Amino acid sequence: MPPYGYETENISRDRSVKLIRKALTCSDAPLADTDEDLVIWWISGTIEICLFRAFNKGRQQLTEEYKHAVMTRVLNINTNPDLRKKILLRQIDPEEFSRMTSEQMCTEAKKEHDQQLKQELLFSAFASPLPKCVRYENGDLYAPTS
Repeated sequence: MPPYGYETENISRDRSVKLIRKALTCSDAPLADTDEDLVIWWISGTIEICLFRAFNKGRQQLTEEYKHAVMTRVLNINTNPDLRKKILLRQIDPEEFSRMTSEQMCTEAKKEHDQQLKQELLFSAFASPLPKCVRYENGDLYAPTS
């Protein structure tokens, strides 16, 4: 259970806070009331509030965009230890984290892999000769295969 003051009075939002907290601590175990644990609850609650404001846009009923944003961030925290560390050390503040795209949250290795793949695809697109097309009078295109 989150410490007093971190409940949102909405069961789904409270679950979101707990999911974010679980991802940040890599644990489902209950935390003691230490300063470090309270900071993790504060970060989790602040991230949830920022996501709620950004993706729910004043509506009382939770939107699919909000739910998707929470799950995306939880998944990215779980799969990217560097991101988790930056959030816990407050190198990335909750407001900034709530606005990050999936590309910004991915690991450096994934970014390098994506860049390399992009370069390979670009090279293969320009390296292969394009077939010459013939336009018929009716407007249809024909590309010979030989």
